[in-house]
Amino acid sequence: IQLPEIPSDESDNEDDKPDVPEWAQSPNLKRALMEQSKINPEAIFGKIPAVNMEELFGRKSSRYKLRQSSVWQGVDKLTHQEEMEYEKRMGWR
Repeated sequence: IQLPEIPSDESDNEDDKPDVPEWAQSPNLKRALMEQSKINPEAIFGKIPAVNMEELFGRKSSRYKLRQSSVWQGVDKLTHQEEMEYEKRMGWR
């Protein structure tokens, strides 16, 4: 009895390996990626807007409201100073 060969996800066949484009193997790729890492994504994409839970889930819920007794009531965002320090640490300034 001769059994047919069953295709498998595991294969030693060289033809199954993806071809990596030459540009992705070049020494210039690493250099280009390092240069791009110095760019602040907000300069390209803008600031991330706040999430509106009602808009996201399409219904009003008391869960989205602040708890009255134990919730932080102050301003909950980074200061300009904190943002500048972060950008400096990331190498964007």
